[in-house]
Amino acid sequence: MLFTINDLGFSIAGLLLEGWLAFAARCVCALALLFIGWVVSRWMQKKLFPRLLKRSWHFAFTHPLLESFARPAARIAWYTGMYLALRSLPWAIPGLPALLLKAYRMMLVFLIGTGFYHASGIAALLLASSSEEVRTNRTLLTLLDKVYKVAVVVLCGATIAQESGLPVGSVVASAGLIGLTISLAAQDMAKNFFSGVVILLDKPFSIGDWITVGDVEGEVVDINFRSTKVRAVDNSIYILTNSTVSSATINNATLRNRRLYRFTLGVTYDTTSHTVTVTVTATPAKDYVTDGSFENAENDKNWTIAGTGASITEDSGNAADGKRALKFWASDAYSFSATQTITGLEPGEYVLTAMSQGAAADNAAITDGVALSATTGGKTTSDALELNGWVKFDTATVPVTVGADGTATITITGNLPADAWGNVDKVSLVKKTETPVKPSTENLDKAVAEAGKINRDEYTNESLAKLDQALAAADVLLAGSTYTEQDVNDVIKLVADAIAGLAQKEVSSLTVTPSKTTYQVGDAIDADHDLKVVGNYSAGMGNVTLSADQFTLDYDFSAPADAAKVTVTLKSNPNVTETYTVAVTARAEGGSGNGSDGAGNGGATINPDTGEGDKTNGANGDKITGVLSNTGSAVTAVGLAVVVLGVAGGVSLALRRKRS
Repeated sequence: MLFTINDLGFSIAGLLLEGWLAFAARCVCALALLFIGWVVSRWMQKKLFPRLLKRSWHFAFTHPLLESFARPAARIAWYTGMYLALRSLPWAIPGLPALLLKAYRMMLVFLIGTGFYHASGIAALLLASSSEEVRTNRTLLTLLDKVYKVAVVVLCGATIAQESGLPVGSVVASAGLIGLTISLAAQDMAKNFFSGVVILLDKPFSIGDWITVGDVEGEVVDINFRSTKVRAVDNSIYILTNSTVSSATINNATLRNRRLYRFTLGVTYDTTSHTVTVTVTATPAKDYVTDGSFENAENDKNWTIAGTGASITEDSGNAADGKRALKFWASDAYSFSATQTITGLEPGEYVLTAMSQGAAADNAAITDGVALSATTGGKTTSDALELNGWVKFDTATVPVTVGADGTATITITGNLPADAWGNVDKVSLVKKTETPVKPSTENLDKAVAEAGKINRDEYTNESLAKLDQALAAADVLLAGSTYTEQDVNDVIKLVADAIAGLAQKEVSSLTVTPSKTTYQVGDAIDADHDLKVVGNYSAGMGNVTLSADQFTLDYDFSAPADAAKVTVTLKSNPNVTETYTVAVTARAEGGSGNGSDGAGNGGATINPDTGEGDKTNGANGDKITGVLSNTGSAVTAVGLAVVVLGVAGGVSLALRRKRS
């Protein structure tokens, strides 16, 4: 049986119900309790907490607590109604009511813990009265947030475990032993953690600072409880353990009024190394706003505050810089303005900036309620200071053109609804950096291009190192944002001198590879096609293929020879030579002849002993064979005689026919 019905009794207003009537009455009561819990839950979620959140509370942590408990409280009302409804039923299962009570209590602990977990923002409020370094340290705030959440989870978990009947004491003792063992095994980790806490509290540097720790120099990009990350000039990331950082000497260059950047470009060769160093100095821009961060109370008189709801005061935990800011809030709709007039400015372009944070009463963002403006020469420019939430800072930027009068009026205005709150901080007016007209680098580009065409295999490492040093200086200049015409000319001269100073490698020997080894008497060697000449440098320095204008040839092909010597000599060093041999044969003499129709010329394939040869007629391809002399004149005479005899015979035949 799930329910007890037969012996069930239920009394309503003095009326005793038994059996099924009593069971039905209890079911109706259970439904009523369930409905009431649902109604209360909806009312708390839709009506109660929205109204409470719109109110202004004296304690700063009241609002985040209400916001985080809105949903858990509504669920508690709903689950309470559900629990009472279940308890009102006549359960026949032994121990079930006690089990329901235990589950209900565990649920309450869980929901309350959920509310406190989401209220982690109150951890930051605990530092409201601390120093500026502590209050503005976001890494420390992150630590507090995590510690707070872990504490809430541990306490809730222990409470739930105790409610469930687990031996919490034994578990805690075991956890203590385990924790001790782990701590002994992780001493370095614990050392880094506590060193990180010291760094966060002492704050020798912050994210964005340029520091030097030992051999590491660069920008701090992250600080956590185990390590600090530093980005070097070459964009590489160095991860330094906090114990190492805390025990080392730290040079924080950000605290200087000028920052020195030193770049070293190195080119390494087998024989030597060379470096070029470039130094760039950056000077912070001057801020013309007096007490733009509102930290100096003596300078508050430079600001004129009008309207309601705004004042320069300490706003711990909310200021963007330091402890003080221009704070604003009112229980009714309000308007205000804060004004400062700056004189003695140089005519030109300026940039006005400021930071803001805050929200409406229901934490909704306000995008057009606060504005930053500047008036100069009768012209006003402005930009909205958005309120996007607590410590969610927005930066407004206003371009300002200062005229001949050198005067600019800065104004912060607000027109906000009731209970809207926030502050403005870090108001700054700096002169816009004008980008100078860069000198032409056309000639430098040509010099660099000329250097790129050089065959590096032909020159010594020492002279190439000087050239690379000059090219490195050219790369740095071309990559820079500012340089003068004199800088360009100096680098051009540096590159030109390096090119002129290139020293060629000395060829110590030659390797000659001929492609033709047989010539005829009177022939000449074609240096570009008949042989390949390679100049060999000293050991380990390689070789180079020489062109015909880099060497000379000495040979004698005036008579036939089986091994005629050919000597190759290096022009730049006549002491470097190489000799090889070729065969020289007698030259064959050829004649000239004509075909019967005069279309063929010359003899080809002449036998020097018999004078026999053949010639293909260019017109009809007839082959002419005969005995010719070794000279072309004899061939010509024979041909002429044949022609004359043919003509005479033809004339005689014609006369005979005429007579007959």
